[in-house]
Amino acid sequence: VAQATGWDTNHDGELSYAEAAAVTSIGTLFKGNTTIASFNELQYFTGVSSLDAEAFSGCSNLTSIEFPKSLTAIGSQAFEGCINMAGIVIPNAVTSIGNKAFNGCSSMETVKIGSALTTIDDYAFYGCSKLLSITVLPTNVPTLAATANETHVFDDTQECPIYVPTDKLNVYRNSWSKYAHRIKPMDSDGDYFLLGDVDGDGTVGMDDLTALINYLVFNKWP
Repeated sequence: VAQATGWDTNHDGELSYAEAAAVTSIGTLFKGNTTIASFNELQYFTGVSSLDAEAFSGCSNLTSIEFPKSLTAIGSQAFEGCINMAGIVIPNAVTSIGNKAFNGCSSMETVKIGSALTTIDDYAFYGCSKLLSITVLPTNVPTLAATANETHVFDDTQECPIYVPTDKLNVYRNSWSKYAHRIKPMDSDGDYFLLGDVDGDGTVGMDDLTALINYLVFNKWP
C-alpha cells in the first residue's frame, strides 16, 4: 500500500514514522478492505486532520484502530459496516462526527468521545447494538443532528448508559432529552460512577440508601 500510494518516499519497502507523518489524506484507499484486521499504526499519521467519507466503510474484519491526535473530523459513513470493530477512542481534537460514521458497527462495546466534540451528525452510532457504554467528555454539550426533527444518533445501541461530566449531568439531560434516561454521571477522575450514587442522579443522598435497600431486599435496581 505504501509503495502504491507514494507514501514510501525513499522506496525502501517500509513506511517510517516520518513518512507516515507526511501523509495528509488516506482518502478511501481502505474502503471495502475485508482483510485488514487492525490499523493502530494510523496514530502515526499525524499529518491527517480528517477522515474522508467512507474512508473505512465495509472493512468487515477491522477490529481496532487508533486515531492520530491531530484528527479533528470523522467523515460520513467513515466506518459504516465495520461489523467487528470492538471499540473506539475519539481523540480530544475531534470536533465533528459525520452522518452514519459508525452506523452498523454491531460488535462495538465501548465508545469514548473526546473533549472538543461540538457536533454529531444523525445516525452516527445507529445500530451499534452491542454497546455497553458511551463516555462523553465535553463540558459543552455537543449538538446532536436530527432528521425530520428527531435525532437518531444513539438509537439501536442497546439502551446502554451514556456517561457525562458529573457537573454537567442536568445540562446533558435537558439538551439530549431523548436519551435523558440513559445519561449517567462520571466522577471527577472520569470514572463511570460517582461513589455512593446508587440511583445515578449525580448526587448522594437518602434516595441512594433507599435504592440500595430495594436492591438488597427486593432485588429491584433503579
